[in-house]
Amino acid sequence: MKKMSVSIFICVLMVATVVSAVGTSDDSLKNIKINTFEKPFDIWLVNREITDSEMIPIEPSVLTTMNSPVEVIDQQQLTHCAKGAMVYPPIWVAQGFTPTLERLTKVTVYFFKSGMPPSGVTLTVHIRASLTGGNLATLSKDASEIPTSGAWVEFDLPDITVIPDNTYYLICHTSGGSIYDNYCWLLNINNVYQGGAAWESPDSGATWFLLDFPPEYPNIDFCFITYGLDESPDIPTIDGPASGKAEIAYDYNLSTTDPEGHKTYYIIDWGDDTNSGWIGPYPSGDEITKSHTWSKKGTYTIKTKAKDIYNAESDWATLTVTMPCSYTVPFFSLGERFFQRFPNAFPILRQLMGY
Repeated sequence: MKKMSVSIFICVLMVATVVSAVGTSDDSLKNIKINTFEKPFDIWLVNREITDSEMIPIEPSVLTTMNSPVEVIDQQQLTHCAKGAMVYPPIWVAQGFTPTLERLTKVTVYFFKSGMPPSGVTLTVHIRASLTGGNLATLSKDASEIPTSGAWVEFDLPDITVIPDNTYYLICHTSGGSIYDNYCWLLNINNVYQGGAAWESPDSGATWFLLDFPPEYPNIDFCFITYGLDESPDIPTIDGPASGKAEIAYDYNLSTTDPEGHKTYYIIDWGDDTNSGWIGPYPSGDEITKSHTWSKKGTYTIKTKAKDIYNAESDWATLTVTMPCSYTVPFFSLGERFFQRFPNAFPILRQLMGY
């Protein structure tokens, strides 16, 4: 028998045992066909040491136009236990995830090569709303680019509209390979990702089983990243006095709404070469109050904009304010000089003015 250069861990469980252990309320499982196999169902795990630097995710391509959607990382699972699940026909694998954004733009998965897979093998990903449902998107790549050490494999999707907080599935399979020569999806155990779970199908997607095999491999999750388009907050409103006096503090109220309900930050440029820096985050729609004092007379333009937790920024809002010179000091200076010159004049007025 051909020897493998890596250690293979086999968790052998009877199908009936696996199915009974799947305590899930996922409606997508209602139509899953449960077959009875004559032999045990095998889960094959391959060791692979992966450094932290190799796990650095692919950065999203940020759109810099203000008040425009920004591509951001939505869901991710980056940790691992130095093991991966083999993927070769007819073994398919899947990871559930729960998006928070309405548009899904890209996914990446961390795969490594085990043995010597044949040339021409493709790695295919599907996005589905259920494990056995129709494909919302399907993309394939030449798997020969995946190194033995492993790499993030990126799939740039046509923008998909999804329902936030619903469960979706990232399904992966290859067009070739064998138990000895294949590609593996890096994983971790102990339910490190709360928004979904890992699944495996032994028959090209007809039947699915939850990957949960305690005590050695409980609650498996694969390494993945999903990206989405995040809408920027609305242009903030500024409410406060448009005129006043220098050296007096004035309050200004700011508010904005984020289309997805994300918390928001503000930056305020007071027009006098000072600014607040980014402050927050604050709940979407909440009004905040900030005060400012201008030290000199003049006309100033207050500018403020908002950004959400994904750094999508709004356009600027502006308010022009005028701070004329204060007459308080000259008035009392003149009064002091008058009463110093005429100390006995107007005693009642002197008492009222405190002289």
